[in-house]
Amino acid sequence: MILKNTRRIHLHRSVSEDDHINFPFFFSIFFTVFFIARSSRIADVHSSTKHVALFVFGDSFFDSGNNNFLNTTRGYRANFMPYGETFFKYPTGRFSNGGLVPDFIADYANLPLILSYLDPRTKRYNYGVNFASGGGGVLVETHRGFVIDLGTQLRNFKKVERSIRKKLGRSRARRLLSNSVYLFGIGGNDYIVPFEGSPVLKKYTKTEYVNMVLGNATKVLEEIYKKGGRKFVVAAVAPIGCMPNTRLKTGRQHGRCWDEPSALARLHNQLLLPIALQKLANKLKGFKYTVADTYTVLQNRIDNPSKYGNPPTIFFMFLKFSLIFSILVR
Repeated sequence: MILKNTRRIHLHRSVSEDDHINFPFFFSIFFTVFFIARSSRIADVHSSTKHVALFVFGDSFFDSGNNNFLNTTRGYRANFMPYGETFFKYPTGRFSNGGLVPDFIADYANLPLILSYLDPRTKRYNYGVNFASGGGGVLVETHRGFVIDLGTQLRNFKKVERSIRKKLGRSRARRLLSNSVYLFGIGGNDYIVPFEGSPVLKKYTKTEYVNMVLGNATKVLEEIYKKGGRKFVVAAVAPIGCMPNTRLKTGRQHGRCWDEPSALARLHNQLLLPIALQKLANKLKGFKYTVADTYTVLQNRIDNPSKYGNPPTIFFMFLKFSLIFSILVR
């Protein structure tokens, strides 16, 4: 079953006194909405473009239903209960019981839900498109044949970009694409597959492998830059060795996390901000980015769950502050 409409979602929650702010993550979400709000203010000056678009790339953390339309296995789909049960009341293809990060961001940026690229209802791209695919990776070899890898997501974006230029014309399309925000959350699956029987780490050292993933990812960002993209938000790779499905596969669901894939994730994150993205910023004029430190946020909650009370409420706090700021800058 797919999402029935594109109404804005309202996921407001109160903030408890037990919530603790992780400032790197707060500022990344803050600047995501800042990018959108500032771009909206710029776009308002031009009568032809009165909003900003959000283009989403990633894996199951961001997939809003693309895998529903793939010829894939049940393990790569989220179109059955209990997915979606707490908000949508039915499965939408999101790998969650409710909304995902792109849904929260779209809501607080005053955008409609960003539809999946493969959803047949996605005819117009003025507000953006979600290209993410659950199980997808940066590398084409990651779960090949079952999911949409990042390179294919890029090719799908280029099709959308051509459609936008054809419909709006060169000038209006350039303005829309340069004002848009490009949200990325991918890489975790690339660091799980080496421990699922792939011999890749026999060919490369860990650093070489991580650099290969990062190199392919930054090439995609650079290609989007060439098409007009300027504002990028990149999520760090989560502590994937602690994810429930990963622990279940290894018999660790009642014990310690699986450190090998998480170690690759940490190396990825250490190289992501100070090296890979900064190189792009130095190289590409007008390239702006922020990194969401999802690793630290999730790991802190895994290690110290009692400190955070009701974990989801902190996310709403971040976004409420972002909403206030976005209103002020418009």
